Amino acid sequence: ICFYKKYNTMEGGIEMFDIDRKHYIFELSSGKTFIVFYRQGSGICISELGKNNVWLTPQILASDAVPQFSACIDGEDNIHILYQNEWADINLLSGSGGRWSKTFLLKSKRSDPYNKLLRIKNTGSCLLFTYVLKHNESMLLSYQLRKGSEPVTNPEAIDRIDSMKKKYFVVMDGNIPCVFYTRSHKGMCQAGWKSYDLKSGQWSDFTVICEDTGDISILSVSPDRQENIHMWMQKRSGSEYELVYTRKDSSSGKWSSEMLLASSVYPYANSSHVVSGERLVFYQVNGEAIYYWISPDGGRHWNKRERLPFAEGESKYCISYDSNSPGKLSGTYFYAIPGIVSPGFKLAFVGETAAATRPDAKKTSTAEENKVLQRMQELNIFREETEKSLEQLREKIADLEIAIEKCDIKASLLGK
Repeated sequence: ICFYKKYNTMEGGIEMFDIDRKHYIFELSSGKTFIVFYRQGSGICISELGKNNVWLTPQILASDAVPQFSACIDGEDNIHILYQNEWADINLLSGSGGRWSKTFLLKSKRSDPYNKLLRIKNTGSCLLFTYVLKHNESMLLSYQLRKGSEPVTNPEAIDRIDSMKKKYFVVMDGNIPCVFYTRSHKGMCQAGWKSYDLKSGQWSDFTVICEDTGDISILSVSPDRQENIHMWMQKRSGSEYELVYTRKDSSSGKWSSEMLLASSVYPYANSSHVVSGERLVFYQVNGEAIYYWISPDGGRHWNKRERLPFAEGESKYCISYDSNSPGKLSGTYFYAIPGIVSPGFKLAFVGETAAATRPDAKKTSTAEENKVLQRMQELNIFREETEKSLEQLREKIADLEIAIEKCDIKASLLGK
């Protein structure tokens, strides 16, 4: 086991927000908090949050790892890390209480450690590992499973995807694991999903959500506590990129009509979501700035883009956060979120309940965020009331026009 003299993620680390390079923060049921991250020249490291919100000296877990990895915790406070080494083999690290074990998953047939888009998901009953493999001219979205102490299953293909540069997402639809991705089919780009039956061990047929002759990328997917599924996509239309939203209703199982949120000549890179109750936030990080769109009513209405005042002047990192502590961020879902990690940590959008910030941290963050979000909700309510009033006014005008027309007809008849 190797240690660093001082923990400083800026030293040889990632200084700017990158949606593909996450810091994983896990709060255990014991109250302990750990951060798992990749550090250039050292590999995958782990550190515990100590007293006074200071991260302790980190431990190197995998010095042979490449930067892209995925991590999660299970209900027993075990941390699991899926990573690829410099020889392109896929391995699993699992640990609790400082003890770590390594499990071999897949031996690579080629020594090129290309980004295989690794994902690990705790389904509750098993760990689901997914990744993308190059096979001849195809790109195969593949998976393996591990239930408890049983051996890891052999790799199997789920489907062909259309690009290694696009994201796919593994989310839970209730107790059912689902994978959302894009594929090419008969000259069309399709965005859709498959679900996995944990009992039979079979994947469903591919369900198309939308398809287009142009390009489609899935930007983010999330469930909510009512088991609705929310999805944000990017569609390429000529020289413009369109930000599109849709949702699957848990009661009917049907997807809503697509809603255009914005369009731009630039792609919506470094973007993701936060779902908290009925409040939906879709954000994009552009340099030091965080821009966001908010829906206060579960995706039915969206406000125009705003800029979030968060940790101004501080380096922001891409954070994946999960907690086994009761009540922590209950009903809140996100794939990744902007945050600061030294000293302590603080997350954008979700407020102080998820933060362990230093005493002298700037107070502009949470208070101003809450004021902005509250004001946006008030404006949205005012807009809805105004729209209702306008609709009622239009109906009255239509009634008046009918009455005037009747009077004209009557006057015309009397004139004859």
